[in-house]
Amino acid sequence: MTWIPPHVDLPHLGVFFKTGGSMSSQIFCGVDLAKHHFSLHAVDDRGKVILHKSVSRAKLLTTLANMPPMRIGMEACSGAHFWAREFIKLGHDARIMAAKYV
Repeated sequence: MTWIPPHVDLPHLGVFFKTGGSMSSQIFCGVDLAKHHFSLHAVDDRGKVILHKSVSRAKLLTTLANMPPMRIGMEACSGAHFWAREFIKLGHDARIMAAKYV
């Protein structure tokens, strides 16, 4: 896995991925796990949206491998443990959250 420094244009993602210039800034990403397309929503430590994208199952690991280490949260489901292990292998901090019903 290669680390991408802040303020780098990531044209293959279709967005400008800017973390605010500080090496200590954290990125938080929520992943909505599904069967074919996964939704990614990432924010920096100030709450600014830096990524909002839908990716296919085949491109999920490639997309996350090209991002700097971040905390990734996902709802617990049948595949969440598999994906958490894969994200951890890429250097991310994966967290699984229990589903809450209102």
